[in-house]
Amino acid sequence: MVAGQAHEVPGLPGIGPIEAAEAKHDPDAAGLGEAPGLGLGIETLPVASIGVGVGIDYGIYLIDRLKTEYQQTQNYEQAIRRAITTTGMAISFTATTLIAGIIFFYFFSNIRFQVEMSLLLSLLMFLNMVGALVLLPTMFYFVRPRFVRSELAESSAGGARIGARQVGAAR
Repeated sequence: MVAGQAHEVPGLPGIGPIEAAEAKHDPDAAGLGEAPGLGLGIETLPVASIGVGVGIDYGIYLIDRLKTEYQQTQNYEQAIRRAITTTGMAISFTATTLIAGIIFFYFFSNIRFQVEMSLLLSLLMFLNMVGALVLLPTMFYFVRPRFVRSELAESSAGGARIGARQVGAAR
């Protein structure tokens, strides 16, 4: 699922915003059928996969920060607020910087493929940023995932066991 995570479940909320951003570029998924200039083809697939990879990173950063903040505050609203003000700012800065570097080709390139791909990637990165900063916290607030509470319980139980061992060793 998601490398570096102890469970598969934390990676699942990241799929929603990515799918929402991808639906914009897949006419069949978005219900656009044969809309001209849209869709995933052999030429757009590598660009879309880069956008998806970056979008997943945004989701992983935010989910990890949400978990950390929830463990400290025990309050979903405060955890979301803190995560958005810290990691959310970093995500928006990173996305803006990447988009600024890519959208340059849209305005200054004479190669049509480069123009289209810069627009596609810029739009995808923007939608991924919005998805990570809006959809993920919203899902986190309404769903209130169990993996956050269960990891908190596991870490506090683990700390109690370690403390008991230290007390026993001191006797």
